[in-house]
Amino acid sequence: MAQGGGGWAGLALVILACAGGTEPPDSPSADIKADGADAPLTVDPNVPVHLSWNSVNAASCVVTPGGWNGTTGSVTVENLTATTTYRLACTGPGGEAGDTFMSS
Repeated sequence: MAQGGGGWAGLALVILACAGGTEPPDSPSADIKADGADAPLTVDPNVPVHLSWNSVNAASCVVTPGGWNGTTGSVTVENLTATTTYRLACTGPGGEAGDTFMSS
């Protein structure tokens, strides 16, 4: 079998290039509501209020005061008698997010 020219006939060189990384993770978002409404909300004293929260792209969330955990959740708060601000704080691979609800 004869070899042609420089002996490299038929050799193909394939080079694959990579971008060298992945897309950054999406930023989280957070939302807290009371009785289905965004803050501020005027509530009657001693009337229970239903707080609900959810998040997107979050690994963990906490509502304070109360210490309730979870990326989604709900709780009924009783005996609200004064202005109270509830804060939802979430963290995820893409950063942090938060939302607040204030009753008066």
